[in-house]
Amino acid sequence: MKGLLILGVALVAVVAWAMRSPSPPAPAAPVAGPESGAAQPVRLTPEQFAAEVRRNAPLREQLAKQYPNVYRDLAVQAKGDLGKCVVTKVLDGVLKAVCR
Repeated sequence: MKGLLILGVALVAVVAWAMRSPSPPAPAAPVAGPESGAAQPVRLTPEQFAAEVRRNAPLREQLAKQYPNVYRDLAVQAKGDLGKCVVTKVLDGVLKAVCR
């Protein structure tokens, strides 16, 4: 009976130790290098950005009329004139400005 009790305690100790020990670390995810097919964000030249701002003018004016309060708040956040920014509508009442 005493041997069975010692065996039970030993078994509980082994199970507790196994649950407590840290699991082996997971392998690190591979880092995507330039040779991978990951899409890099396109960087516009100043001339291309200026052309995009000119192309965006009608939409910017429409959004200024449609959402005057949101447009005004966005202008305050952009610290200036949104005429030099590309303004888009994300959702109804949510505008986004990309400025340089």
